[in-house]
Amino acid sequence: MNVSNFDFKIPEKLIAIKPVYPRDSSKLIVVSKDFKINPFSELLNILKKGDCLVINNTKVIPAHLQGEYEGD
Repeated sequence: MNVSNFDFKIPEKLIAIKPVYPRDSSKLIVVSKDFKINPFSELLNILKKGDCLVINNTKVIPAHLQGEYEGD
């Protein structure tokens, strides 16, 4: 595996600084054959029997992490 496969740039405007308000105006990513961004309010219309729902309950913190890879 090539570590450079994980290099990417995130536009500043897409980096969360604080939680969205109102909370139910947040967005979710639907993954099937491709990725689609939907409003969270559409969740019940999107889910089908047998779907896997992954809940991310992480919090936004004002942090920036840097690291170095010292492998082969």
